[in-house]
Amino acid sequence: MIRYLLLFTTLMLSSASMILAQSMSRDFFDDANPLTADEAVRIAISKNGELQALRLEAEASEKLVIQAGQRGQISVEASGQQRTFGTSNSYMFNTNIPLELAGRRNARMQTAARKAEIKSLLVREREYSLAESVRKKYGETVAQALKYELTKQFADSLEETLRIVGERVREGRTAPLEENILVVELNRVRVSLEKQLSSAETSLYELKNICGLEPLDPFLLSRKFPEIRKLPDSALLESGAFKNRTQLQLFQAAMDLADANRVLAEAESKPDLMAMVGYQRMSFNEQMRFSSVLFGVKLILPRRNKDRELIEASLLDGAAARARLDFGLKTVKQEVASAVSRYTHAVRSQSIFENGIINEAERNLDVVREMYDLGSISVLEYLSEQRNYIELSREMVDSKLETYLAGVELDAAVASDDLVTR
Repeated sequence: MIRYLLLFTTLMLSSASMILAQSMSRDFFDDANPLTADEAVRIAISKNGELQALRLEAEASEKLVIQAGQRGQISVEASGQQRTFGTSNSYMFNTNIPLELAGRRNARMQTAARKAEIKSLLVREREYSLAESVRKKYGETVAQALKYELTKQFADSLEETLRIVGERVREGRTAPLEENILVVELNRVRVSLEKQLSSAETSLYELKNICGLEPLDPFLLSRKFPEIRKLPDSALLESGAFKNRTQLQLFQAAMDLADANRVLAEAESKPDLMAMVGYQRMSFNEQMRFSSVLFGVKLILPRRNKDRELIEASLLDGAAARARLDFGLKTVKQEVASAVSRYTHAVRSQSIFENGIINEAERNLDVVREMYDLGSISVLEYLSEQRNYIELSREMVDSKLETYLAGVELDAAVASDDLVTR
């Protein structure tokens, strides 16, 4: 009676496991037409709201450059006098034209242009930062999905083994304990499968959010990580980073802006003139009427204290930007060296896994499986070897992910054009 009860319980657990297997089936990949990391970057750059706002600000700053190049506003004045008791009167019209001496207009244009340059560089910097985030999250999502597939394959293998062992138990060729051990192991793997599926789905939702997509939008991944590449000389990578890194360009632009502000403050610290041209008509009576042309200049004197403080502030801003640039050059050099080191060691680690670990572990598992089928080892020994193989496979995925992330970090460190795709 107890034996039949154990068999019934085992069958119920096996049925529940099969139901769980069906409910947890999820496809993350499309081998024929996947949405690649490059395409994900394109989507993110086109849909990201913060990036769109930065582009609008950059466009507005370009308009301000045009506005700064316009000449000073011309003013027109009109006045008149009329005698209260009598017919005499006078009317006058004046036009005031600012001359903007000492290069004021050109200095104003240069300041606006430097501000527009900074806005444009901020857009580019955000594009690189967004592309790096998308590519890293894409790789992490692929890794989570691959681990889910490995766990799913392990569960399917255990389920098939449980089916075979169950037939043996019902035929009386195997003890029920062996089937019970497999049921417990299968359900343990099912729990792990639930957790792995949750991690993969959460990572996919986060990737969609970065790209600006809705949670239910289709997004099937590519299961292949990029091929290992040969790195150029470190000196060449450094020179490329010094030339292309937007952080360094921003520091240089800040120096240029400080210099432009200084030039503008110096120009405004000098006297300026405003030309005046007018017409006046005076009438005392019908016989005495006079018309005259008026002209002259107005001298505008600057406030020396205010302009001196602006010049000193501009010099201090330039010195601060210079210090940031010097520190940035050292930081970029360190980041490139660190990224090269990380990528080099990640490639070596992946090579060891592929050539010296995972292939050997797969052959060991095949041998153990044959020994178990022949009855030479227990089910516990077979399960232990299966767990070891799955764990090594998961570490292999982590090794590939590390190589991929190191490559993304290297592209970001040198500001490679491959990082951003439009």
